[in-house]
Amino acid sequence: MKNLSIRIARLLGSIIGKRLGEKLIVFIFKITDVSILRIAYRQYGLIKFQNMRVSGESGVLEKIVKPNLLPNEVLIDVGANIGEYTKELSRVFPSSRIISVEANPITYEILKQNVETEAYNYAVSEVSGIVDFFTSEENASSTQASLSMESVPNNETLSKISVHSIRLDELLKDKEVAQIGLLKVDTEGHDLGVLKSCQSYFTQIKFVQFEFNEKYVYTRTFLKDFYQLLHETHLIYRIDTDRLHDLTNYDPVYEIFRYQNLLAVRKDLQHELERLIKIQKSH
Repeated sequence: MKNLSIRIARLLGSIIGKRLGEKLIVFIFKITDVSILRIAYRQYGLIKFQNMRVSGESGVLEKIVKPNLLPNEVLIDVGANIGEYTKELSRVFPSSRIISVEANPITYEILKQNVETEAYNYAVSEVSGIVDFFTSEENASSTQASLSMESVPNNETLSKISVHSIRLDELLKDKEVAQIGLLKVDTEGHDLGVLKSCQSYFTQIKFVQFEFNEKYVYTRTFLKDFYQLLHETHLIYRIDTDRLHDLTNYDPVYEIFRYQNLLAVRKDLQHELERLIKIQKSH
């Protein structure tokens, strides 16, 4: 049914043309008051946060990471929260070594109860030591907890605690991790700092999944910064429900501060990636 709908839509589009099609879209927008921008975002893989199937994260694990994972390669979840992503890793890779890292000590205790993987209570950043960490008094295990106080919603009471921060390269060395199949990072606007803290490992990491959203306004971070950091070893794509969007050649129009998951693919895997999954050229 979905494929039939797409064919009908394409046929209709070829009949009425782009110009008339744009006018029709604007007309529908005016009479229905729907958000054209929100619809456009969703067509390109943004603001799809309902679950890991809709976001496309489960599909990436099953269709891209799994066919390329070797038995000795480790899976790492930085910013694991209470373990939703870690549990998905365990489902798809039941025999693999999985490491989960969570900064919030309250959330960490829940994480340990929810998963059977290795779990460590650290913030990950470019520096090691004791750092300030911000969360909500009303929701101490919130996914919005961060090294940035601005990440805590305005309608909640800000709570500051001290946590132990570690560089990721130090943690990997301490836990004797050499080859990494996937590094997933979700640290509410601080993913770039996490990656900087393990730059020496980039050639040993096949896939990196990270977020880019509104939180990066507060940390003054651009998507361009990720390109500059990863450009020698990895290519960047945006994850969608059933495809990837090709962002390999940087364009300032990609600087959209809305929820999205990006996948950095080590360059030697590019052709294998194109064989495994549909990739849509981004506009």
